[in-house]
Amino acid sequence: MKTYDRKNGFLGVHFDFHASRDNRHIGKKFTEKTVQDVIDMLHPDYIQCDTKGAYGIASYPTRLENRAPEIDKDILKIWRKVTKENGVGLFAHHAAMDDRDAAERHPDWVLMRADGSLDPRLLNVPGDYIEKRLIPQLLELAGDYELDGAWMDGSGFNIEPNYRPEILARFTEKTGITEIPKNENDPHYAEFLQFFRDEYAETRRHYINAVHEKYPDFQICCNWDYTSYDSEKVDSDISFISADIWGMTTFNILRMECRFISGQKKPWDLMLWCDAAKYAGGFVNCLKPSVQLMHEASQIMMHGGGVELYMLQEPDGGVDIKKLDKFKETFDYCRKYREYLFGSESLSQIAVLFDGKTAMKMNNKAYGFFEGSLLDGINGILQCFADSQQSVDVIGEWELDNPALRYKLIVVPEWSELSCKDKLLAFAENGGSLLIIGSGATKLFEKELGVSITDTVKQKRVFIGDKYDYCSFGELSDINEVKVLTAVAAENAFLNSDFSDIHTALTVNGLGKGKIAGIYFDIGQQYINGRTAGACDFVKRTVSKLLQKPELTVIGSRNIEVALRRNCGKKEVVLLNCSGPHSDPNTFTYDELLPICDITVKVKTENKPEKVVRQPENLQLDFEWDGEYTVVKLEKLEIMSDPHVGSF
Repeated sequence: MKTYDRKNGFLGVHFDFHASRDNRHIGKKFTEKTVQDVIDMLHPDYIQCDTKGAYGIASYPTRLENRAPEIDKDILKIWRKVTKENGVGLFAHHAAMDDRDAAERHPDWVLMRADGSLDPRLLNVPGDYIEKRLIPQLLELAGDYELDGAWMDGSGFNIEPNYRPEILARFTEKTGITEIPKNENDPHYAEFLQFFRDEYAETRRHYINAVHEKYPDFQICCNWDYTSYDSEKVDSDISFISADIWGMTTFNILRMECRFISGQKKPWDLMLWCDAAKYAGGFVNCLKPSVQLMHEASQIMMHGGGVELYMLQEPDGGVDIKKLDKFKETFDYCRKYREYLFGSESLSQIAVLFDGKTAMKMNNKAYGFFEGSLLDGINGILQCFADSQQSVDVIGEWELDNPALRYKLIVVPEWSELSCKDKLLAFAENGGSLLIIGSGATKLFEKELGVSITDTVKQKRVFIGDKYDYCSFGELSDINEVKVLTAVAAENAFLNSDFSDIHTALTVNGLGKGKIAGIYFDIGQQYINGRTAGACDFVKRTVSKLLQKPELTVIGSRNIEVALRRNCGKKEVVLLNCSGPHSDPNTFTYDELLPICDITVKVKTENKPEKVVRQPENLQLDFEWDGEYTVVKLEKLEIMSDPHVGSF
């Protein structure tokens, strides 16, 4: 029987230690007090603890062959006993497709490379590993230990091509392709990768269903599945979505993931590593101060998600309570916002399109975009819009089938292929606005944009503005030369600093009941590598030509990110202080955000509100209403604020 429902999981803490054969005396010092101390200090909604990591060694006394060699005490039973007594959920950290022990013991279970070598850790999908190890151990966790669910690590992002003969025969039988590609340069490589994505999805569905046949309430999530790394519409097989956020500039990683996942309409949370990490032949780590964790958690909360914090267990499975002080401070901060933000819905008018079908076709990995290049364009565009104080979402291409789609402007990023062009045009013809960005994307819409693209100038510096107030973007870009036909040329770009080489930068054209605009050079990668105020001003000017009356305007500082939300029938304006060095890839940590003062917020309201309240302080604010907009002044913004506007 389910004791805890993850959809209520606003605050969670995750522990793991990826036990290996070298871990000794697991549980020797572990007591019920250990768990109780964690609960008393943090008051989490749920806890995740280690059961099996990437080494494939179970840190609990499993009946299977991969039990850790020295288990002095069954700490999993202790975790379960104390969490159940306190009404706290308990989930397993359990590795799925990444298992070094299974690979070593059973070479016939292991993925084969194109050169015939065996991978030292990745398993066949599907294969005997699923039936003989993964499913039996999940049944142990659900049945013997009565855990509430499992957070499956090492999942889709570990899927790679498998060249075992029986797998290749199945690929040929399914697709009719007999020439097996060896790398991304060979024909049919996209179909080859899609075959393994389909195999993985079917395997995931199979093992989850196998567990649910006996334990239907056991809740399973696969780390990073149904995120931007696996950009597909969520299937009903998983219970919730989650991912661990690590690396540098994690605040900007969160900007994409929060918006993408929140559109999947599933319970979700994101796990923040408590240390900043850079991989350079091994992890270089530095513990994050509480302010940084609060800042990152605020990005999650402002989009309605749950916050999870991650710390390693000790080598014997224990927990160093003293290390949890900053978790307590962060959780205490987050808890104030729970009733106002958790589970809220977006009211944004603007969405950036993430065409998952095209992303998968363009990607040279089955899942994951760890090299970053494919996503830099869309990430840079999203960040530029956020820095321009636009309340903006990210939507998958499947959302274009939604007849109740509420957006007024869809931004199409810099990809040279799209799977959904006709649906985008229908959106504009029915009254919406499209903004097509980039030299490649605008070529796809040349006719509808009302221009003739006569040439493409390769890799030039692009200047926007005039000679007395201009900016250039951070990298060189291709730019299309266009002849304006039915469109209106709305802004120029210059390819040299003396402003003699003039090109059309932006056009706007009518399309049915709506509009379509084009920006004829790339701005995403350029913005990531060279953020400028001028780029944000350019975005603001562009949006103003497509949305005549914005829902939300903030005056007083560029360093405020905004989100327009709804919770319990009330309109919310969420403001987030975005000062600080969070975009600097060479800054591991920061412990200070300067407050922003003297802010004016204008939000469109149909009627004069009875009152405006700033949460979580429950402070009633003075406001003016001009018949269309409610205008509120805020004296100071520390990290985040949530003014509620509506009838109370």
